Amino acid sequence: MDLVEETLRNRPLVNSRGSKFPHEVPPRLHIPQIKLQPLQPASQMFGPWYNECDQLVQLAELHDKRSQQFESWYVSQCLSKKPPGMAMTMLSPSRRE
Repeated sequence: MDLVEETLRNRPLVNSRGSKFPHEVPPRLHIPQIKLQPLQPASQMFGPWYNECDQLVQLAELHDKRSQQFESWYVSQCLSKKPPGMAMTMLSPSRRE
């Protein structure tokens, strides 16, 4: 006999359903039925998510407008008081040696 056959012969046979299987059948396991709730309409389900996205878009637009407001304020308050050449970076102060 080879090693595999010898190993199989030394192992006892075990029935996975129990030693009294044909005569005493174990009771079936009762699993309660899972009931899923019906799906909501898409507008109701995704409505809060759409609102959240709209709020984020509005905040991004507000952020962009604030930077534009700052740019216009800076041009009117600071750059308007400088000579036009300095505002366009064409003129620069001369170095004194």
